Amino acid sequence: LIRSKERGVVNMINKNEPAFNIRPDVIPNAAPEEIDAARQQASVQQHLCLHVYRKQNLKQKFKRWVRYGLRYGVGIAQVSWCEKEDDVKVEIFSPYEILLDPDCKGEVQDSRFVLKSILTSRKYLESTGKYKNLSACVSENKMADSDFRERFLASKFAKTADEDSLILHELWEKVNETDTKEESMKCTSYIGEIIVREEEYDYDKYPFILLYPQEGLGETYTRPWFADIISLNKALDALYSFVEEYIGTMGVGRYLNKKGGKIVTASTGAHGQILEYTGERPEPMNTSPL
Repeated sequence: LIRSKERGVVNMINKNEPAFNIRPDVIPNAAPEEIDAARQQASVQQHLCLHVYRKQNLKQKFKRWVRYGLRYGVGIAQVSWCEKEDDVKVEIFSPYEILLDPDCKGEVQDSRFVLKSILTSRKYLESTGKYKNLSACVSENKMADSDFRERFLASKFAKTADEDSLILHELWEKVNETDTKEESMKCTSYIGEIIVREEEYDYDKYPFILLYPQEGLGETYTRPWFADIISLNKALDALYSFVEEYIGTMGVGRYLNKKGGKIVTASTGAHGQILEYTGERPEPMNTSPL
C-alpha cells in the first residue's frame, strides 16, 4: 500500500516537464531598448533553466527528492558549481546525510549551520587534489554516519564498507564581515577529528533547498506523510497473511486420523480427488468459515 501510494504521488508530480517563467528585470518607465534587452535576457535564462533540467537529468533526481520528502518529512537538494564540467550541479540527499539546525524551524537560511556527512573513498579524495592530511585519516568501516542508515545500507547491499571508505563531513557556516556587513560561506571538511579542507565561498545563502510535502508547519523535521498509513498497511499485511494461511490449510481440508491409521495420498483440495488410507478410516474435520 505504501509503495503504491508513493509511486503514484511521485509519478504524478514528475509526469510533465516543468515550465520556467522568468519575468524581465526592468524598472518602471524604462526605455524601449532597455525593455527589449531585459526580455531577451529573461528568454536566455529561461532556456538555460531548461538546459540544466535536461542535462542534469533532474526528472529522476526530483523523483528521489519527492520520495525522501514523503518518507522522511523533508527532502534536501544541494545546488553547486562543478568546476570540472563548468556547469551547475544538483545533488539530492536524505535527512540521514544532512543535519540541519533544529532551531531553524524549516527555514534553511535561518540555520546556524548545515552539516553534510557522505560516504566517499580515499582514492577519490586524493584524485581531486583538494584535500590534505588524508594519510592520517583512518577508515571507520562504516557506510553512513547514522547508525540507522548504516544498518539499512548493510542489509540492502549485503556488504560493509572497506578500508578505502571514508565518511566525509562538511560543516557549512555563515561568516559575517563586520567591516563590509556582507556575508560569505565557510565550509570545513573533516574526517574523524582531522580537518582535510577549508574553503570560503562568496555565497550569501546556503546552497541547500528543502522540500516539505506540507508547508507552514514551522518544524525542521516534520512528521512524514506516510506515517499515518503505516498502521493500516500493517493491518492489511496481517489480513492477507491470515487469508493465505486459511487457504493453505482449510482450503485443502483437514482430517482426524486415528492412531495406527495412515493416509497414503495427501489431500490437495482438488475436486474428485481419491484419498487412499490404511487402517482406521480418517474423518474429515468441519471447515470453519473465513
